[in-house]
Amino acid sequence: MIVDPDGKVLQFDVSSSWQTRLLAAEFGQALMTTYLDAVRIAATVERQARREHRDEPQPVSFQSWSGMPDLETWLAQVKAEQADIGRQLREAREHADKVSLEVTTLRSPYGLVTLQIRNRALVGLTANAAAISQSNVGQLQQDLWAVFGDGGLTSDRGGTAASPSRRRPRAEEVDPEEDLWKGLGSR
Repeated sequence: MIVDPDGKVLQFDVSSSWQTRLLAAEFGQALMTTYLDAVRIAATVERQARREHRDEPQPVSFQSWSGMPDLETWLAQVKAEQADIGRQLREAREHADKVSLEVTTLRSPYGLVTLQIRNRALVGLTANAAAISQSNVGQLQQDLWAVFGDGGLTSDRGGTAASPSRRRPRAEEVDPEEDLWKGLGSR
């Protein structure tokens, strides 16, 4: 799994031999661990890049070369910084009030995995071991890409390794009585 610096999935790559190394019942836990590891690595790389950028020598300006600015300029800079910090704190308080504790459950199109999402973050993942053991790698990758996309966890810059095909309708979209009548009418 590859993610961008924001933790959004860029690509899923499920090995065709995954079943020789992992039980189908362990797939969900392995997927969740892989996702969390990828997000952690991306955050570490991003943090290191910022640290390296910060350590770059800054260009020398007349002000930094000549010493401190005059008192009025310095006070104006301090007031501007305080106002900016105050604005950031107000925005943080407003954002904290909007945080939801509600967990949304999303089932993948083929029913292979179910995601639990809270505030646009993956907080849980379950896998249908029986269905996963019967699916092929392309179908599995496509199903993962679809459900992670539905949850807003994929990057616009990414793509799945599986070739796109038509998605199978979700189970709740199919009316069993309608299928029964269609079957009776074909005799």
